[in-house]
Amino acid sequence: MKACCPDSSSVGETVKIGRQSDAFVEHLSNLTLSNYTDPLISAILALAAGGILAMLADTMMPEAFENGGPLVALATAVGFLCAFLLSHVVG
Repeated sequence: MKACCPDSSSVGETVKIGRQSDAFVEHLSNLTLSNYTDPLISAILALAAGGILAMLADTMMPEAFENGGPLVALATAVGFLCAFLLSHVVG
């Protein structure tokens, strides 16, 4: 009966492929993001965050208000405030 775990040669190949893809992603990000200024990167990230918030407000908030009542707004604001503060404290 064959063992449930892969043999060591296939694990080594997987690690090798993972390292190659990590290096490729790092190289790609250095090429694309190194030419932009900090304010432009901040604006791109803010646009992405706004899109996610708009999607949440459109799809999830109506159902949350229907099921949870007015305290949903307070819980959402507190959660956003906690995430904002943690991002500034942790870095």
